[in-house]
Amino acid sequence: MYKQSKNPYLFLIKSIKKVHQNASLTVEGKLAIYKKILTSLESELKVYKFYRHPAFNNNWYVKDSINKNSIIDSKLNLKNPWHLFLDNFKKIMNSSLLTKETKDKNLAIELSWFYNTPRVEDWIINNPKRKN
Repeated sequence: MYKQSKNPYLFLIKSIKKVHQNASLTVEGKLAIYKKILTSLESELKVYKFYRHPAFNNNWYVKDSINKNSIIDSKLNLKNPWHLFLDNFKKIMNSSLLTKETKDKNLAIELSWFYNTPRVEDWIINNPKRKN
């Protein structure tokens, strides 16, 4: 797994990608590691906050002009690509109808979708350097 980052979603996605690209692991081994990664990050993923909409990032609004609690949230928002990836990842992992090979293929599709989604960084809350 990658070094723990401030964003547990980024850590989750990078760890899943690293495991997925490891050709020496079997499909069963990969699925077991995916579950371990998810369980280890579950509590952090629930409390990590994103902007409710990417337009609320600091590029659009002056930081002090708006109430921060009204634009930041940790609730599930399926317009947010980070939340959508996690939701689909959990559905795939918990599905009893999919075979192990199908789960692995669907996770590869989800990873590809996420890495090709434009502007996912706009949802992340970061503290820009103040201009003097």
